Amino acid sequence: DILKTKTPIPDNFLKLESETGNYCDIPHTIMKELDLPLGEDIPYPVYISPSVINRAPTFGGITIENKKEIIIDKPFSKDQECQTNLTEAKGNQNQELQDQITTLILNNRQTEIRRLNNALQTAQQEKEKVERDLKSNLLGLLFKNKQKNKRISELNSSLSFLRGLLADKNQEANDLEQRLIATDTLITNTQNLLGIDDLNNLPVLPEGETLITLIARPTQAQLQDKQNEVGRKNDEITELNRTIKKLEDEKKVLKDELDIEKAIMAENITLEQKEENRQYILDNLDKYTIDANGDFFNVDPEVLGEEYDYIKLILFDTENAYPNFFKNKET
Repeated sequence: DILKTKTPIPDNFLKLESETGNYCDIPHTIMKELDLPLGEDIPYPVYISPSVINRAPTFGGITIENKKEIIIDKPFSKDQECQTNLTEAKGNQNQELQDQITTLILNNRQTEIRRLNNALQTAQQEKEKVERDLKSNLLGLLFKNKQKNKRISELNSSLSFLRGLLADKNQEANDLEQRLIATDTLITNTQNLLGIDDLNNLPVLPEGETLITLIARPTQAQLQDKQNEVGRKNDEITELNRTIKKLEDEKKVLKDELDIEKAIMAENITLEQKEENRQYILDNLDKYTIDANGDFFNVDPEVLGEEYDYIKLILFDTENAYPNFFKNKET
């Protein structure tokens, strides 16, 4: 008539040496949970947890504070066996239902993985297109930058040449100015020396003397020509200054454009690095693991990065759909 023990006995539990004569202080609430009669001996083997041995007794016996600290080794009757069979059948139904839920969730996960694979292929195609466009844009920017650097070099050469030419023109103008001053001074000194106001109305020179032997002086027309030449030199200097200013402005514009294009190239390189990081994330999708016992995704957040929030959202939706299945599970 005896079938089996109701509960497996842990190895560390201690068995009381006799079924009578051992006094256990058990609260009435725990006795009811254990289905024990009040005020009577327990006619079955009793096992207690080692933790109660050193506990100070409340009323002189072994004090039990939790039903997990004591095991009553009751035998099962035939009626209990039937009840056990019913319980096992219900457990089998629950297991079958749980298996169905597991299969459903696994199918959903497989569908999600297929969707992620499709998204991966789409992302790969987009990445390849972006890489092609990026390479094309980079080549175009490199060519433009090369042309602009060449133009800036040409402008620097032109500016150096024009600055040298300007210095020469300034020197020529200064020389002409000094010659004009020297000529005017010579004419004035000659007039003062001869005591005349107009060199064109000189008195009769002594025989054998000529004006050339007296003084070599330029004519008014020559003086005017020199003055006109000084004016032309000044005009050339002014024009050269305008040209230099224009070239300096063009050089500044080209340099600003070159700085902007360098910044764009740096940003494009940063975008390419982000795409490589995203590809690394997508390449590591196989690190998702599916466990039929309930831990569906063991995810390494450092591997997934920005994708981790998306995975947590999937688990959150699944937990709402099957709350009992995730009970006491860390998601």
